[in-house]
Amino acid sequence: MATQFNRAPQIDTGDGLPITRQRGWRSAVRSWSSQPLVAIFLDLVYKGASSLNWDFFTKLPVPPGESGGGMANAIVGSIVVLSLASLMGIPVGIAAGSISPSLAAVPSCRPWSVLRRTS
Repeated sequence: MATQFNRAPQIDTGDGLPITRQRGWRSAVRSWSSQPLVAIFLDLVYKGASSLNWDFFTKLPVPPGESGGGMANAIVGSIVVLSLASLMGIPVGIAAGSISPSLAAVPSCRPWSVLRRTS
C-alpha cells in the first residue's frame, strides 16, 4: 500500500498571505537590509588591514594629525585591568566553591540547604 503525503495546511495569519509567502518576504527584507552592513564591514576590513603591523601593537600613540602611532598603552592597560580583576575574583570564587558544601551540611543554615537542593 502506497503512503500518501499530504501538504501541510496553510495557516491564515489574518493578512491574506499564506505563511510560506510571508517567510519569503521576510527573508528578502532581511537580505536587503543586511547588504549595507556587509558592505561597510568589508570596506573596513579592506582599508584597515593594511594598517595592522607590528608597530601598531608596540608603539605609543601619537598626537592627533600625525601619522603612525600605536596601541601599546591600550593593550597594557587591558592586561593590567584583567590581572587586577583576576586577583580579586579568583580567590572569591574558590572560597565560595569550597565553603558552600560545608555550610550546606549544617541544618541551621537555611540558605545553604536551599542552594544544595537546587544545584
